[in-house]
Amino acid sequence: MANGQQKAQQNAAAFQAWSATQSEDDFKQIIFQGQLNRGEIAKAVGCGKSALSQNPELRKHLKSLEDSLREKGVLPPLTAKLREKAFADFQ
Repeated sequence: MANGQQKAQQNAAAFQAWSATQSEDDFKQIIFQGQLNRGEIAKAVGCGKSALSQNPELRKHLKSLEDSLREKGVLPPLTAKLREKAFADFQ
């Protein structure tokens, strides 16, 4: 059985593999309140929702993905409220 650190690395790798297979339209389907739906991501990756905020590597990849999607116009720009929520998610 994998220890916590190994599981964290596996989850980060699974996230990267999943996100690489998604199109912009796929991402548009899981937008919720101006960001990607954490529950849908967790289901697709096969991890708990808490891993998305507690795993530093996974958190970094998710932030990078959402920043990239914002630059492309797939996600809306960060409003003050979204910025607060995003900051809370990435602490």
